[in-house]
Amino acid sequence: MDFWYNILSVIKNAGSVLVIVGGIALITAGMLFMIGVVQNIGRKKENYDKDLPEGQSQSEPQDKKNKKKSKIIQNPVSQIAAIMLATVWGCLIMIPVGSAFNNLAAEKIKGTVIDESNAGIIAARAEAERRKAQNTRKLLEKEKKENLKTLVMQDINNEELNNRIKLLEGAQMSMQNFQNILEIALLETEIKETTFRREELPDSDEMLAVITHNMKVKFGIDLNEIKITKLPDETMYISGIHYMFIGASKNIPDAIISEIRHNNYNSKGVLTRTSVINTGPGVERATNLTDTYIASYQTSLSEGDELEYMGDTVIQLARNFLTVILAPLNSAIEFGEQEFPEALPLMEFLQKEIEDLRRS
Repeated sequence: MDFWYNILSVIKNAGSVLVIVGGIALITAGMLFMIGVVQNIGRKKENYDKDLPEGQSQSEPQDKKNKKKSKIIQNPVSQIAAIMLATVWGCLIMIPVGSAFNNLAAEKIKGTVIDESNAGIIAARAEAERRKAQNTRKLLEKEKKENLKTLVMQDINNEELNNRIKLLEGAQMSMQNFQNILEIALLETEIKETTFRREELPDSDEMLAVITHNMKVKFGIDLNEIKITKLPDETMYISGIHYMFIGASKNIPDAIISEIRHNNYNSKGVLTRTSVINTGPGVERATNLTDTYIASYQTSLSEGDELEYMGDTVIQLARNFLTVILAPLNSAIEFGEQEFPEALPLMEFLQKEIEDLRRS
């Protein structure tokens, strides 16, 4: 578009210049022609005067004729008319010359305005390109920072993932060691418990026993009973935590009272007298019954029935222990008694999580 506009402008300017030059040439030629006419008239008059003999007088008719001719030649109207004609000629020629000059000036002014406008457009485009380049550079710098940040985060995530895998592997190895013994002790404490037994015997006799049990006992959980389920929201649901008595490193029973008593009743059935049987058969019988009570207590203790009040404490310790073991998974943990069909034993769950982390 600019190319054709420039070609058209050059053609117009060239035409205007040609008109101006041609007009000036025509004006000059016309003026020179008129000057030549005036000079020719003067030259004819001079030649006419030279043709008359010096001192010769003309006849009357001839004198009138010469006077008439002299008037025609010497009349200044012809010179004025020639000058006016030259002026009119110049004015007429100046019309297209002036128009061409105006067109040339207009083209120059228009060209200047267009050049200034084009210069403004070019400057605006240059500024736009500069801003575009600046924005592109900022965008590239931002992308570079984001990429660097992403790489750093990936390194951090990879490092965290490796650490989690190592922690889980360590937990798995530790749990395997624990699993070999099936049960893990979480609490060891010294307990002194007193039991009281009163039992009616035949022949209005009764057995009375007060026994103390001085023990150092251990409580824990069975790892094989623990099951873990991964819920849809990634929460780990843990069930199967049951308190159990593991054993006692010290278990000393002591019978403070161990005796058989005989009760006497009157005819109305009212107790009137109680006596302790101190004879050999009575003492032996009391001892045997006391041993039976101690053995029954030991059986109940091994089954976890005697110290059930320790259950809540042991279960809380077990939950804390499992929370620490499973912490590398960075998942929420929920404890309960419900067991889902897809629940996995603790060791299988740890192995599955390690494999999933390695695949990710």
